[in-house]
Amino acid sequence: MRVVLVGAGNVGTHLAYHLCSSQVKLVQIWSRTEVSARTLGERVEVPFTTTLDDLSADADLYIVAVPDHALPEIMSLLSLQRDRFIVHTSAGSSMDILRIASDRYGVFYPLQTFSRTHPVRFSNVPLCLEANTAGDLALLKDFARHFSRRIYIMDTEKRKTVHLAAVFANNFPNYLYQVSEDILHGEKLPFDLVKPLIRETAMKVQRQSPRQVQTGPASREDHAIISQHIERLGRDTAYARLYSFLTQCILDSLANKNKPHDHA
Repeated sequence: MRVVLVGAGNVGTHLAYHLCSSQVKLVQIWSRTEVSARTLGERVEVPFTTTLDDLSADADLYIVAVPDHALPEIMSLLSLQRDRFIVHTSAGSSMDILRIASDRYGVFYPLQTFSRTHPVRFSNVPLCLEANTAGDLALLKDFARHFSRRIYIMDTEKRKTVHLAAVFANNFPNYLYQVSEDILHGEKLPFDLVKPLIRETAMKVQRQSPRQVQTGPASREDHAIISQHIERLGRDTAYARLYSFLTQCILDSLANKNKPHDHA
């Protein structure tokens, strides 16, 4: 399979690295800026371009790994034959946005957080796939197996739900790590203190439901400690409000869990 990669950001970079170590042939990379295109192209030893009109015309698959807001513009500028198979890597955009550029289109969404400096093991990454024909969906599944065996077929609405859940599972906790780091640094303490705690919590939810492993003063309904913590955060009203809100969410969850259900 011959693949063209449109985009050299975080997602595109990791796709390029993996493709160049697989049996799939990455034939070309496009990026809007020459610095990005050249940097990635030279690293993986693949030809690059900054001009969409110069894209290879005979690839089997075109992967568009650009932000959602850039998709309409990129699609309007593509001038490939209508029988070329194009997919995007976005969670939030419908595959129909690709219809302007081709009669064959779909989605190849890897459910993972990507940064250029941190390697990704694709064998553990869930891949959410969609295509507008059964034949292209089968082709996309075969392609996806070069990355991972964790393959899920889902439509746009389900993919958007997965993305929403991912924000709660990844982006929000990472912000809370920032809050934790700020609190510790305020007393000249290292963030390393809580890293074992973070690892242990992450390991627990691999084996059990998060509801089963919830701990802390809110889960114990220890209002004395809760009040003490809020008072300690008093100088930072934003963090105090955040603590109070999350604590109340946990308390409400406990109340709902313990509420008797009518089975009549």
